Amino acid sequence: AVTAWAFATAGHVSAKLFDAIELPARRQITRFEPPHLTMLAQAFASANVASPMLFDALGKAVRACAYKLTPKLTAELTRAFVDSAHTPPALLDALRLAATSNARLFTFDEMASTVRSFAEAGDSAPELFAAAAE
Repeated sequence: AVTAWAFATAGHVSAKLFDAIELPARRQITRFEPPHLTMLAQAFASANVASPMLFDALGKAVRACAYKLTPKLTAELTRAFVDSAHTPPALLDALRLAATSNARLFTFDEMASTVRSFAEAGDSAPELFAAAAE
């Protein structure tokens, strides 16, 4: 996760590198902690690497650990999944629940980013918008 993120944020996107990272990452995804799930999602999304199977695996892992997500990680994961154009409804449900459950802990920027990401995904998320308005 860290390697993919480092290369993607540095602008060094190599199809071979991302191909080499994808399969082992999918196999070990249940061992990843939320920060590493976030880094992996951000790396593949920002590198514009289409990997539906990886994002499906990431979605399952995120749903399993949604209760551990900090507001920052919730905002970053939501953004990464929307940027990847692969947003399974169950994943959005888990991220929406994480965001609404911890809405009071979000900074203004974190909440704005999360709400914007849901809007861009075409998800009205009324309970999230209501929590953001408070």
